[in-house]
Amino acid sequence: MQWESIFGVYRIMTRKRFILILSVLIFILIPMAGLTAESSLSSFAGADIDFIPQQNDTPLLKLNGVFAAQYNMNNNVLFRGCFGIKTGDIIENGFFQDTPSYFTINEFSASYKLPTSVITQQLAVFMGKYESLGSDEFMQKNFSTINYASPLFSKKLSLFSEGIVNYSGVGLSYSMKFSTPQALGFYFYYDKKYNYNFLNFDLRFASAFDTVLFDLGFGAALPLETTDSNDSEVFLLIRRCDIHAGFSLLLGNNPVTNLFIQAGLQRIQIKPMPDTTNISLKDLFLFVEPRFTGNYLRCNVSFFCIPETQVAELPFIPQPIGCDIHLSSQEFIMIHRPTVMGLHTAIACGLTDDFKLKDLDVQVTPYMDCSVLGGSFNLLFTFHPLQYKDAGKFFNFSLSYKAEL
Repeated sequence: MQWESIFGVYRIMTRKRFILILSVLIFILIPMAGLTAESSLSSFAGADIDFIPQQNDTPLLKLNGVFAAQYNMNNNVLFRGCFGIKTGDIIENGFFQDTPSYFTINEFSASYKLPTSVITQQLAVFMGKYESLGSDEFMQKNFSTINYASPLFSKKLSLFSEGIVNYSGVGLSYSMKFSTPQALGFYFYYDKKYNYNFLNFDLRFASAFDTVLFDLGFGAALPLETTDSNDSEVFLLIRRCDIHAGFSLLLGNNPVTNLFIQAGLQRIQIKPMPDTTNISLKDLFLFVEPRFTGNYLRCNVSFFCIPETQVAELPFIPQPIGCDIHLSSQEFIMIHRPTVMGLHTAIACGLTDDFKLKDLDVQVTPYMDCSVLGGSFNLLFTFHPLQYKDAGKFFNFSLSYKAEL
């Protein structure tokens, strides 16, 4: 117990020291950059209201919000922050009463860019999610690419798409962008998952050409243990290693007709932990999406197998394994506003522990995106025809609005 108390105090002091050092750097660098060049501030905000009917009960009404800001100094020093909030049921607690809510720091980072004639280097310190593998964030930052991620992996209020492997926690990153359209990234970070604390090391390579976009990542995660095989406490013990890897590939012209492929494994255990296996199908990420564009209509046909832990955050995917057909209109003018209408139809099922299919589901999701007051207004309805006996599962809808400020 004495050692646990000491380690607990040490972890608290370490977090406080990290936040203190980062704060000092911010307050030192901001005045220095302000003396030498102009600075710019950009921000993003959004809100989402979910209405969920209940069988023989009062409907649920929940509110989600997000705010992100980016402070750019001299085009070399960049600070980014993204924060989110989720509320409980507003109707149950009363519109004018306090409602339990959850606050999250999605990202807080500070980076320094050093451009040269041959390569552009960038060093960053981050907390939260940062340039996750499979997300289009890394490509957009380095090559200013048009968003190429699948709409299936977009979140209502997120700036970037869902990733194959999340780089999250507290860590450092270093990237190099070459004069050719290629870039390398290195990541070292600490996080907690699978009930263990991990040290992670990741390497990334990306390239962007006119008709080919490629993003490949590979990494190792070392679980940190404080007891040995005899259950004796030790200062630090590393006796296992997990591997994760993935890639994204876009063939064709973006954003018109093309083929988008993603594949990866979130966890390969070199030495499995008790009651686990080296590789589990539940850690597999596989996605294939041919995209077709006509004069008036776009059509994406998607086949997916993704980890169950990611499904809850994705509005168009009801279960981990299945397919989806996405039809969307080209942008048109409705009531003097640029508007896009679309429809997702997904058939998907879950997976049992012995790898048998379960819980077949059909989800139909019509939506509308409309530009209003410099932002984007989204109206989305979700239907589950096979769940028609339960009003809460059969139907719900959401309203969201997001804008750059």
